[in-house]
Amino acid sequence: MALLLLSLFQSACVPSRKSASRAALPLDRAQLFPNGVYIHEVTILPKEGKARKMKTVVSLQSESVKLVGLSPFNTTLFHLEENRSTGDIVIKNFTTVPDPVKQEFDSFYRILRRLLLMGLHGETVDRAGEFQVEYDPERRPILLRSQNSENQIMIEEYDEQGIPRRLHAYHPKFEALVKISRYDLTK
Repeated sequence: MALLLLSLFQSACVPSRKSASRAALPLDRAQLFPNGVYIHEVTILPKEGKARKMKTVVSLQSESVKLVGLSPFNTTLFHLEENRSTGDIVIKNFTTVPDPVKQEFDSFYRILRRLLLMGLHGETVDRAGEFQVEYDPERRPILLRSQNSENQIMIEEYDEQGIPRRLHAYHPKFEALVKISRYDLTK
């Protein structure tokens, strides 16, 4: 009995994991997604057809955005690299992709890119007037909506460091459920 009480007392005196990870919040953080590498588990739910699963690896750096799509067998489906200074985008597909799918991806990448590079505490409309942002009472973005299309991304959950953990993306032809399973922030 004394051992049980000692165990309970010790566990009550140990700081919670939440408070420890709050202290680990990057001090120079200016973006919703700080620079680093993120692993996403993605389920794509097309309006027609069957659901598909894939992983994506996203690298956000001051000079570039890199996005690699992986099959369930971890083979590379595509690789996208954007130069953040020039806006030049290079996409390499390792599978045959029909033109309509490429166009849908291009339109969807615009809103995804905006979310990945969004400032931590931004305005409700971006400078170009292309996207509208809604915030929760804690002033965290919860919805990013395109002004010119039906594309939108809802942030459903944040982790202890204030980084989005679950996203729900809407496109006229599909929905995507995204779970950020791991990340490693750039020092």
